[in-house]
Amino acid sequence: MAVAFLLNEEQEVLFLQKKPKETSLAGLLVPIGGHIEGDEIDEPQKACLREIEEETGLKSDYIYNLTLRYIVLRIKENQEIRIQYVFFGNVSKNSTLV
Repeated sequence: MAVAFLLNEEQEVLFLQKKPKETSLAGLLVPIGGHIEGDEIDEPQKACLREIEEETGLKSDYIYNLTLRYIVLRIKENQEIRIQYVFFGNVSKNSTLV
């Protein structure tokens, strides 16, 4: 999984609010992100940029300084290992969300 914390020029962070249909996270504010596709396994930043555009409409042209800051490892109950790549970046003031 790849997630991003994007800050604007006022240092405000862009979050998404989950829809009521998404029961486990309904109404919660979450960072932008999602799953890494098979062809992106070696390029988590590419996956992160794709997810940002899919979820917000922001094109990569408006995102800068997108930097990997953390890699979080989590072992699920079934011993499956999950990896989460956490990026931080900035959004230009000329960007528009959809």
